[in-house]
Formats: sequence, structure tokens, C-alpha cells
Amino acid sequence: MKKVFSRHDQIIEKISFVNWRTDGGDDISNMLVLADGYLSSGIELTKRCLDNNKWKEADKLIFPIFHNVNHGIELYLKALI
Repeated sequence: MKKVFSRHDQIIEKISFVNWRTDGGDDISNMLVLADGYLSSGIELTKRCLDNNKWKEADKLIFPIFHNVNHGIELYLKALI
């Protein structure tokens, strides 16, 4: 079985690194980038559930949505401090 985080050197679009949008020396900017990611993923999951909940996906996605929104807000607050 192939590792989850393995390289696809032939296809650059299949590689995802956190550090493409973060900067090593700018902690506040890094927190904002991560906060944006958490909040946007929570929003996208919420839209998915609201658009079509035929198979009751909201029941299993509600806690990941809460988790992502919670961490997004937490990172925004930490960036403010």
C-alpha cells in the first residue's frame, strides 16, 4: 500500500504542502493562512450539507465542521494577540 503523504513527482497538481502559503519568519501571517484554511473548509462542508443532505451526511460531518470553525476562530484570535 502506498503511503498517504507520498510524492507524485510526475504530477505537480497532486502535491500539497502547507509551506506553499506560509512563510518561515512571519508567525502572524502563518496563523492567518491556517485560519483561512480551517474556516473555508468548514464553510465548504456546511454548503455541501445544505445543498444535498439526502444521505444524511450532515450527521457525520457536523463535528468536523465544528472542529474546523473552532480552530479557525482560535487561530484568528491568536493572530490578534
